[in-house]
Amino acid sequence: MIKRWTLYIIIIIPTLVFSQVQDSINANQQFQQQIEGISEKSNDNKDFSEIAETLDYLHSNKINLNSASAEDLKQLSILDIFQINNFLNYRRRNGDIFSIYELNSIHGFDEKIVRSIIPYIKVEPVEKDSWSFNDFGKIMKYGKNRIITRVQTQLQTPEGYLSESDSIEPKYLGDKYKLYTKYLFNSKDKIRFGITLENDAGEKFGGEQSLLGFDFSSFHLEIKNAGIFNKLIIGDYNIEFGQGLALWSSFSTNKSSDATNIVKLGRGIVPFSGTNENVFFRGIASTVSLGKFKISPFISHNLIDASINTDNTEEYNTYETGLHRTESEIMKKNSLTKIDYGANIDYNLETARISITAINTTFNHKLAKGNSDYQLFNFDDNTSTTLSAHYLWSMNSIILSGEHASNTNGKWATIHNISVNTIPEFNFVISYRNYQKDFFSPTNSPFSEYSSSGEKGYYFGVKGEIHRYLKLSAYIDVFEKTWLQYQKDAPSKGYEALLQLDSEINRSTTAYFRIKYEKKSRNIMDDENFLNKLKNEKKLNIRLQFYKILGSGFSIASRAECVNYFHNTTEKGWLIYQDIKWKSRKKAFSIFSRIAFFDTDGWNSRIYAYENDILYIFTVPAYYDKGIKYYLGGKYDLNKKISFWMRLSHTEYENKYFLGNSNDKIYGNQKTEVKLQLRIKF
Repeated sequence: MIKRWTLYIIIIIPTLVFSQVQDSINANQQFQQQIEGISEKSNDNKDFSEIAETLDYLHSNKINLNSASAEDLKQLSILDIFQINNFLNYRRRNGDIFSIYELNSIHGFDEKIVRSIIPYIKVEPVEKDSWSFNDFGKIMKYGKNRIITRVQTQLQTPEGYLSESDSIEPKYLGDKYKLYTKYLFNSKDKIRFGITLENDAGEKFGGEQSLLGFDFSSFHLEIKNAGIFNKLIIGDYNIEFGQGLALWSSFSTNKSSDATNIVKLGRGIVPFSGTNENVFFRGIASTVSLGKFKISPFISHNLIDASINTDNTEEYNTYETGLHRTESEIMKKNSLTKIDYGANIDYNLETARISITAINTTFNHKLAKGNSDYQLFNFDDNTSTTLSAHYLWSMNSIILSGEHASNTNGKWATIHNISVNTIPEFNFVISYRNYQKDFFSPTNSPFSEYSSSGEKGYYFGVKGEIHRYLKLSAYIDVFEKTWLQYQKDAPSKGYEALLQLDSEINRSTTAYFRIKYEKKSRNIMDDENFLNKLKNEKKLNIRLQFYKILGSGFSIASRAECVNYFHNTTEKGWLIYQDIKWKSRKKAFSIFSRIAFFDTDGWNSRIYAYENDILYIFTVPAYYDKGIKYYLGGKYDLNKKISFWMRLSHTEYENKYFLGNSNDKIYGNQKTEVKLQLRIKF
């Protein structure tokens, strides 16, 4: 391994390089930090691909600022509720926008934000949106098509692909290659159609219940502004309403360095084109406007993965990985029927919206709640009905929002937010949540620390401009788990705090310093007592990040982060990486790379870091133990219609003789991954 002083040189030298450039650093760094925050809180693999696809779609179907709704602007991901509200108020007072650069005069839209959203917005007179099917031929003629195909694999072979002898087949029925193909069509933001096909590594290509050989398939058809329909979706779709208490099935922001961006602004019904195989709706959904009312009914019939409960064969346990590589995993595929129906009704005023959501979910078998004490209040029926009321009220510099949801058995959950922006350079959010321990909604994603049941909490977040070149972002979240939890054999309390200072040194140079502290409780074995005891679990992360755009198409990013973890034992660790990007003058060819060194005492002291990847893939791995990782990727535009991507990554650990476990075990201390992707536009 390289000596530690050499690593410091790798980080320090680039920070001393300053040169005059014409470009600026992209504000999407803010969004990357959101992704990191979500990954830290989630143990499963989140599917962020729909976010990239939305932005890619908006590249060729830009949002018209003169007709954009709050839901349209929320698609940009990086705009918070203050910026969206300030923009809508500005347009309401002053009429149509005449130039994109008029945004600079709206509070909250600094130069960096405006530059980052320019690729996705336009300024045009508002045209009549409604069309009839007599225009169908013209709309189809001028439609745009995209085909994306991808293959990825790892060079080392895990145990699941190996046979113990000639007479014993490998545990995994397929090969090591993950395959992905997508076709997308859109025309003038009137019609969208898409098909997604995916086969995970280890899944048999051409197996039963497959489409064109792929294990997972998804499709959607969206028609907008046709007749009475504002929107009509046939096929697969996601739903986002309120603050996510009753119904929210897609990507959802949570705590991050963007401390005031916790208030949700649902897009309603939207096409599903991701690869999460169990969390989406399949059927018909629509939105119809009747004066100030907007009604969105939906019905869904979907098959999801589950396994029979061994203690009671009439009950099922859900299985959410989406992997069907072995015989036992294949038996779980599409074994549980889930039927959803309901509606959302919005009543829109000039500065307020009041809404009601109702959803009924029926499974063809009861769900098993589990036998552990912490699972006592889990849902154990086959039918669930949830009603909720949510609101958003803007009073100039103050925004009130919230949602109260209740099951038909009277169990409830509530969340309420107040967002304040009375001083131009300063805004804050206060949020209160209280989710009863036996509240249940099958498809939701509210703001939380643990889950959408058995939790109370107070959140305070603030963002401010201390100096022209220095901004502050901070939050504290105080939470309480009101019932037992896995590895928590008693109700527990805790808090999480973050402080980040961002400095924009000049148009091409930014840096930030972050300190984050978490205090929770977790079981600790006590030899003198039969029952486990709770003991404080503490974690402190300190990070320094630097971004610099150099001349001749080069840019760099450097990070140094250390962590200190304490529970029953103490763990420490650090991560240092250096990113280098280059883009050719004509922007037809670009390269991105990283070298990272990490050393932690174990899993509890892991450090998450966003990695640049090929289009539609977001990668946020946990760096832990001791090793080195580097990757090299690139994009090449053969012409305006054909683009290629590739990425090669390699990780090498010290003092390890195998990686992973069970069927995913690799003998050795190295792991190498390769990804190739092709996109064709026509």
